[in-house]
Amino acid sequence: MPSTPRNKSFYFVRPPWLVRRLYPGAIWRVKGSSKEIFLTFDDGPDPVSTLPLLDLLDQSEAKATFFVVGEKARQFPELVKEILARGHAVGSHGMRHLNGRQASIQNYLEDAAMAAKLLESEFGITWKGFRPPFGKMTFSQFRALKKVYEVVMWDLMPGDFESHLEIEKLQNRLALARAGSVVVLHDSPAAWAQNQQVLSAFMVRLQSQGMSFAKLPYHIEFD
Repeated sequence: MPSTPRNKSFYFVRPPWLVRRLYPGAIWRVKGSSKEIFLTFDDGPDPVSTLPLLDLLDQSEAKATFFVVGEKARQFPELVKEILARGHAVGSHGMRHLNGRQASIQNYLEDAAMAAKLLESEFGITWKGFRPPFGKMTFSQFRALKKVYEVVMWDLMPGDFESHLEIEKLQNRLALARAGSVVVLHDSPAAWAQNQQVLSAFMVRLQSQGMSFAKLPYHIEFD
């Protein structure tokens, strides 16, 4: 499957079967969802990108899930409240956006717990959805996380965080979205510069094919 360099590392645009099997019980794709795609946005909230992104989603009557960084949620609480007020879901992207492979299991779990506590105490969010920053965590961290959280990975990562990615390539990668896809995008100024050029047309095209854009979580099976 395609992979792209990112700071001398690699990510999978669509994770292969073997990678998915390494984390049994993680959410990669929604089973039995023949007419829905699940847009998710990491790294926010951000005072530059969040509100324009929410407006764009409103224009397409689309719902999404925002995996917010705890420190940013504490810094910009009004943006988290606005995300919720517009009918979207909010999950955790950790408190400090730690790379799991560079953190001890104790520090990583404490960071996740801090973020979950903040989201519940400040915003009333009880869903334990967690997206590991960078998609990186050790097997021990994952085993401990899944006892408490719904660990949400992805079926498609187009790479909107790459500031020099050609718009045509981003469009082509988005076109790989399929029924039930959990799509990773980003709520950041750099990603917004990319997404404002492609997301609206992408959503309109799929909606014309009878698809809709839904939020996590709800009671369905995940793949």
